Amino acid sequence: MAPEYRHGGDETLALTNFTMDLPPGDYFVGTITRGSTSTVEVCYLPDASVLRLSDTSGGEISRMARSGAAQAVFDGIVASVRPPFDVTKGVRVPTLTTIEPY
Repeated sequence: MAPEYRHGGDETLALTNFTMDLPPGDYFVGTITRGSTSTVEVCYLPDASVLRLSDTSGGEISRMARSGAAQAVFDGIVASVRPPFDVTKGVRVPTLTTIEPY
């Protein structure tokens, strides 16, 4: 993968629909599109474990943790998911969807 997908951890990643923290470690992070569905996938490189998150909410879809260390890292990532940070407002704001009235 290209270098922009590799992360050394101990950082906050602001994605389009959510923000998450990566604990110290070595990761590949990318958005994967299969058909009309997109997911964010985090690969913990020391043992090639994979965490799959919803691209829209950051909710956990699945994980394949090959070690206790990967399990702990993924628990931390999932717990850190939050709405994106809007720098223009100086506060975290949820992604809002407008529902048209009937």
